[in-house]
Amino acid sequence: MKEEPLLNEDDCIVVPVRNEITPHFRRVGNPSFGKRLGRAEDNPTHDNCVNYLYDELNNKNIEAVKFSTYVFAEDRTYEEQVIFSPLKDSDFGWYKEKDARIAFHEDSYIQPDIGGRDRNKFFPRSAYPNIIIEVIRTHYPERDTFQKLLELSKTNHHVYFYFI
Repeated sequence: MKEEPLLNEDDCIVVPVRNEITPHFRRVGNPSFGKRLGRAEDNPTHDNCVNYLYDELNNKNIEAVKFSTYVFAEDRTYEEQVIFSPLKDSDFGWYKEKDARIAFHEDSYIQPDIGGRDRNKFFPRSAYPNIIIEVIRTHYPERDTFQKLLELSKTNHHVYFYFI
């Protein structure tokens, strides 16, 4: 605690209070975020998938990341269609869960599974969008979370659902 601050689940700094009768910790400041929208997925399969994707996105041996889908024909053949590929001068940083929180003006926030942005740009642009990845195992995001994702998708954020 002398070299690094101690943080609680709301990312607020807590300090020890020396009290002989009831020693405890005291929060310094207010939470950075208000009410969380949506619920957390608590499943090892989901968590393993999030960790796998996060590790792959941060893999230094991968030169370029691209987001694609498969387009199927009536004869069951398919081809890959690239939806988005960052420009060559992009330098995306990737964050997961607590570090990927997105706050909104009415004191609420969402916590995507994975979020990414170009480290060289403070504000997302159409050529350098912020990326949100939601891993879907058994259920879609709740309505209020989905509405926030839709709102973000209109402001240079790409929202991708990864189904497992």
